Amino acid sequence: MTSVFEGSGTRYVPVTQSPLAAAEGGPDAPASGGLDLSFFIGMSASLGRLADGLERDLDRRASMTPPGNEQLFASGVVPSSGVLSLDLGSVPQGHVWQVRRLIVGGVAVTTSAAGSAYAFARGAPPADLALTDCVDIFLTLPQGNTYGTHQLFLLPGEHLFVVFSGASSGQQYAASARVEDWTETAFASTYSE
Repeated sequence: MTSVFEGSGTRYVPVTQSPLAAAEGGPDAPASGGLDLSFFIGMSASLGRLADGLERDLDRRASMTPPGNEQLFASGVVPSSGVLSLDLGSVPQGHVWQVRRLIVGGVAVTTSAAGSAYAFARGAPPADLALTDCVDIFLTLPQGNTYGTHQLFLLPGEHLFVVFSGASSGQQYAASARVEDWTETAFASTYSE
């Protein structure tokens, strides 16, 4: 099959410019101002939205209250049952705790202690060692763990409990934690956007 344009002597090339540019004389015509007004209006609106977003972010950061860096500590002597429950504290209303570090064992870091420890986040002391509210397990003592962002939060009214099981009767055990104490407002504005 042959083309209808064959033999006509005219070579046809696809137009590589917009119809508006072709109507204004093509690429050899003198420039008539380049970009039209709608381009600049759209660009201005986009930059305005970007600037507004940056300003809101800066305002939010400037008004944000940084979290407190709280140290929690509790210790106790193990009763004859070999089970000791320590309450490291509860989250006040209007606050959220983000646990960053938890260390369990004897009172000194060099004290070898028998048994294991279990950390719980709940409103009341754990009656048993059910996994329901268990947030960490320490099979040897002393031992510690660190927690990253979004790993271990405690909400208002929740306590951080550590329960030692199989511990040496009459020996003193301890638990220490470091938490970021956020106001609920700062916490929500930081982690929800």
